[in-house]
Amino acid sequence: MLNDLEGVDQAQNILNSEAPVLLVISSQINKGHWQNGILENIIELKQKLYEQGIHTHFLTASSDDQITKFEFDGDAGFDYLNADETMLKTVIRSNPGLVLLQKGNVMGKWHYNDLPDPASFKNPISYSLGQLIQQQNLLLLLCYALGGLIFLILFMQKK
Repeated sequence: MLNDLEGVDQAQNILNSEAPVLLVISSQINKGHWQNGILENIIELKQKLYEQGIHTHFLTASSDDQITKFEFDGDAGFDYLNADETMLKTVIRSNPGLVLLQKGNVMGKWHYNDLPDPASFKNPISYSLGQLIQQQNLLLLLCYALGGLIFLILFMQKK
């Protein structure tokens, strides 16, 4: 369950979204690693994706008071959703971490030490995701071809 501020579960809306969705995950906001410009980088990335029509949600198990303080201090402008802390830790082990979903599929995961550069999203993200899928398919095809070649070489040596 991913409850919004009104208590409405948004999980199915996010998982069924045709458009990519970026999830900023911090199981406990007050225990997150926000120093060294991490929050600023995430906010910049959120704004860059917003320009492309991609929504960002902030998932946390933190209390409403902690969320309010975090929002007031960071002026981040996130759409906060409450979730189970164990589930959030299962999704990503870093605090914070990012997960990019499209149609319920994980398209990317980032630890706070390895956040994507907002400039890398200069092209529409759907185009970038299409390129990523093509690269993955090509890599898979190459692996099959290499495996077949190895099998053929081993088969020929046995004769």
